Amino acid sequence: MRKRVFLTGEAGMTARRLEVDLANKGFEIVWGFNNRVEELCSFNSVWDPKVKELDITKQFFKDIVARAKPDIIVHSAGFVSTEICKVRPQEAIHSNVYGTQCVIEAANQVNAKVVFFSTTAIFDPADYGRNKLIDNNTRKFPGTLYGITKCAGEHLVKRFINKDKLLILRPCFMWGDKYDMHSNLMKAILSIKYKKHYDILVDPEIEKDYTYIDDAVGLINGLIVNNAIGEFNFTRGEPRKTKEYIKVIAEALGEEPDFTYFPETDYLHYHVTDPMPAIIASKYTPRSEFDKNLVQKIYKEV
Repeated sequence: MRKRVFLTGEAGMTARRLEVDLANKGFEIVWGFNNRVEELCSFNSVWDPKVKELDITKQFFKDIVARAKPDIIVHSAGFVSTEICKVRPQEAIHSNVYGTQCVIEAANQVNAKVVFFSTTAIFDPADYGRNKLIDNNTRKFPGTLYGITKCAGEHLVKRFINKDKLLILRPCFMWGDKYDMHSNLMKAILSIKYKKHYDILVDPEIEKDYTYIDDAVGLINGLIVNNAIGEFNFTRGEPRKTKEYIKVIAEALGEEPDFTYFPETDYLHYHVTDPMPAIIASKYTPRSEFDKNLVQKIYKEV
């Protein structure tokens, strides 16, 4: 019998990729939209980007989940940008904290497993660095509202979801989808294509480890397919300085992005995770090479 997966954040770049890949692996994909109980949509229906994403903080969300009776709820909805959380703090707290509590209640009423999207921004920058990778033993002490709301969400799911029905995912600098408007690498491509200026809140001399969306989805789906539980930080596993990423983009597109860097704001500094636990549990090895071909491919898509 096929397992049924209910997605939140269904208009986001991660959910859009996940639904296709999971459906291809035999899962039944469902979601609700337009905030109406009767509009339960199966994967085989045509997705209209104009539909309104389901509000997980309303009672009808629980009603829709009760009707759908999923085996798994993949909770990717929420505010996922440090900058947006900073300028819209009340909405960020409402969505990332209270919204997660609503997902928990919906999941428990149908005894569903929860796949919770968190972030490596929950970790204390003082407890990792160039010679110390982020892992599950790294101290959790976030320095931004985004990280704080996601850390609160983790506390909630750990408290109210049985551990044998909980998978926590912490992607590191996910990027590369045409709907990605937040990552610094995508901002470089958009800057060149649309002649836009961006303020970049990182130190270009410090290493980061960006994860291309195809690899992220491969790892996530591998963890779901293999019934993984627990906490997983994941990334490409090949960090480099931000300026080195940007150099590849500039060489691929024949132009420099219009960036102003603010190194003093780079609170995450040497932000690199240990990818091996996720690779082993998912049985998926990241295979996308960050090179000119990948940059040119993405440039054509945006």
